[in-house]
Amino acid sequence: MKRFTLITGASGGIGREMAIVCAQRGFNLLLVALADSNLAELSEELRNKYRVDIDFLELDFSKTEAVTELYHWCTTNNYEVDMLINNLGIGGKGKFKNIGLGDIQKMIHLNIYILSAVTNLFLPMLSRQPRAYILNVSSTAAYFNIPQKIVYSATKAYVNTFTSSLRIELKGSNISVSLLCPGGSTHRVDQVVEKRLNNYFTSLVHETPQAIAKGGIDGMLKSKKLILPGFASKVYMIVSKVTPAFIRDRITNKLFTPPAGEKLYTKPPQKKLPA
Repeated sequence: MKRFTLITGASGGIGREMAIVCAQRGFNLLLVALADSNLAELSEELRNKYRVDIDFLELDFSKTEAVTELYHWCTTNNYEVDMLINNLGIGGKGKFKNIGLGDIQKMIHLNIYILSAVTNLFLPMLSRQPRAYILNVSSTAAYFNIPQKIVYSATKAYVNTFTSSLRIELKGSNISVSLLCPGGSTHRVDQVVEKRLNNYFTSLVHETPQAIAKGGIDGMLKSKKLILPGFASKVYMIVSKVTPAFIRDRITNKLFTPPAGEKLYTKPPQKKLPA
């Protein structure tokens, strides 16, 4: 029976690089992302280069039923998943008062609900494999109070707690649960942070998606509880534990708050409840 590694958010950035790393290791892949995400091209490229079985599915994850559609797609095609990589998610920045309700709902839905629901639906399938793995992608932002990124950092704190709790619940089973916490990726550098730091320090505190992906897959296969890829993520973790809260808050406020008069969030507030 062929088994597959399922990767959500596989069309770009860290997710795309994880797909490449897994294909290089001979893993069959199920790649999932939003519509119009060029998954067909990526699948064809990896299939031809690494001679692995790959299928893909483009879904509108803003719809609640997308999760069940994903699960039914796998079961209908007899795809047995033994590695689940929850990478789907979005970021966002701007003063909380200026963010529309629709944007808040979307971030919580994609970063929290989708990850939780996908894991819930696939647990029975994972439990019947000889050995299975779950890797949830979070961020070191989860360990800090970050102005201008309030909802994002809060959703990542949920991912951390969810993953750690699930690992405890599944202890002694055939399923290993790991948490990947990058400190920052070069494919998505915060513009305000970039202005605060010179080019040297910006590159120093951000890892490439390739390095993050490799570290994540390596750590998952070693059943690591917490995976901190690169130097910066390890430093952030130490800082979050040993630095007094008021100092941490001053640092993050300085780094992430734009200069007076500079706007980060250009969309007008949408306080109307989404349909």
